[in-house]
Amino acid sequence: MGFKDSINISYALVYEKNIKMVSQMIRRKVNLKKKSGIPKLRETLFRVIGNKYGKKSMG
Repeated sequence: MGFKDSINISYALVYEKNIKMVSQMIRRKVNLKKKSGIPKLRETLFRVIGNKYGKKSMG
């Protein structure tokens, strides 16, 4: 998964604020057959986004 993709998904998270939509995007991009990979990926993604935006909002 490239850096550009993670930026697209993080923008979708910020503007859509819809986890289902984001997870559908992730599923399309990653195209995993095993569903167990999705939550782990989402967890990592939210951790990365949380680091980017969480620190700003804490100010």
